[in-house]
Amino acid sequence: LLSVSGPDPDKAESYLAAIDSVAAFHAIDVSQLQPELTFRRLQIAVIRNNPDAINRCVDQLRSMTGPYAEAADRLLFRRAQRLLEASPADAVAAREVVRFGVRVLDGLSADASSASTVRDGVAMAAAVLWDLEQDKAMRDLALSLDRAQDAAGVRTLSALRRHARLAESAGEIEEAGRVWSTLASSVDAASPAWFEARYEAMRLLSMIDLAKAREAMT
Repeated sequence: LLSVSGPDPDKAESYLAAIDSVAAFHAIDVSQLQPELTFRRLQIAVIRNNPDAINRCVDQLRSMTGPYAEAADRLLFRRAQRLLEASPADAVAAREVVRFGVRVLDGLSADASSASTVRDGVAMAAAVLWDLEQDKAMRDLALSLDRAQDAAGVRTLSALRRHARLAESAGEIEEAGRVWSTLASSVDAASPAWFEARYEAMRLLSMIDLAKAREAMT
């Protein structure tokens, strides 16, 4: 009932209540089922957008281990991403993306197929918090994730722009210039993105070596 394209949370909840009722009446131990039952209640709370119920289920699942606790982190990470996409300046949603995204990453190997997607999502949200609140911890988190993406060979224009901007804000001028140069080599020459990247790379180079910056400009 919760897995179909049109979930029915009311009917699903009635079955959860029936499980509780039967277990209580017949004194059946359902403790081994609690992680899944709690996860199903979390799904219902997410469908209904009930923050109190969501937090209650999260607190319960954090005391448990196993696949359902991990599935809860993935579910809430995706939910927070949707909220942030709908409202890009929502700091609360951005923090939720970081909160649950970091948990998801902790459960993934660095080379997992989904790791790069999660890293990018968390880095984007952390960068939002840097822009909105000048939260240096979030800037540093985003920068470390973008460096990991670069090391893994995962380079998109948006991620490269973010990486370069955050590196400069952290005082890593050479790193920022290198990333802009990488971006310039990744797009069509003389395209707007190419001119942007070349300009930024030369601007940063002028802070380090004015002669080389003049040469590059020529």
